[in-house]
Amino acid sequence: MAYSVSKELVQLDNNHIVLFNCRCKDIKFPEKLPNASVVIVFCNEAPSALLRTVHSVINRSPPHLLHEVVLLDDFSDRRKINLVNILKLIVLLK
Repeated sequence: MAYSVSKELVQLDNNHIVLFNCRCKDIKFPEKLPNASVVIVFCNEAPSALLRTVHSVINRSPPHLLHEVVLLDDFSDRRKINLVNILKLIVLLK
């Protein structure tokens, strides 16, 4: 399965415009919230897209609330993605 070369060229810190309801910024959340696990399921995804997704989750989540990020390969049929190298890059970026 082919994927666009342009996806490979997008920066990790892709500061795209986030659209949300303007009333959301007025919501007051409790100081103490439970931490969360983020599960990212992928199939035949470009390694750079996975890296950007994990990077975004880590950078946009309050550290005290993020327990773990789980990557789940849903039977990709392309060559094995080297998740170890992706995780090493994430650790270096953090």
